[in-house]
Amino acid sequence: TGSRSGRVPVPLLPLAGAALLTAAAFAAACALTARRTP
Repeated sequence: TGSRSGRVPVPLLPLAGAALLTAAAFAAACALTARRTP
């Protein structure tokens, strides 16, 4: 039972990190596009 409760929060960490990374990449792409267009 202990392993089951420990399994729940584990996948959330990489998922949140991936979401944060995607958001950062999207923001960077937006900033680059905004800089290119006058």
